[in-house]
Amino acid sequence: MSRNTLYASIALMLVVLIGSAGAYWGIKKFRQKQNQEFRFEGKLTARQDGVEPDKFKEAILTDAVMTKAITEHDLVSRWGLSDEVAAKVKLTEKFSVKVEGREITVGFQDKDKSLAQAVLKSLMASLYEQAHGKQSGGGM
Repeated sequence: MSRNTLYASIALMLVVLIGSAGAYWGIKKFRQKQNQEFRFEGKLTARQDGVEPDKFKEAILTDAVMTKAITEHDLVSRWGLSDEVAAKVKLTEKFSVKVEGREITVGFQDKDKSLAQAVLKSLMASLYEQAHGKQSGGGM
């Protein structure tokens, strides 16, 4: 084998190696991009310290509130689920509550950016309606 043939074969192997590594990296980044979900968050201030995130999440995600959000945004068909019960389970999984002192951060995530924002807004509006209804109803 001549020297030029040896150099050409080494160069070809390097190009194949670098090309395959680049293709692997590109496919990996593409898959990460497809699995990306957008998260929207809202902050609230609690009246007292020691709010438990799980109890607060249960208070917000009542059956009526979840049913309203599912029908309002047609989540069963958008997520490709079989029924409303499966949509409630997925809604509960995608909704998060974090508590730091008196600050409560509620969040919702989804692959569709506008849907994530709209669902969080409707959940926050339902929370406001619950709190406002309790305050005005309790005073009478």
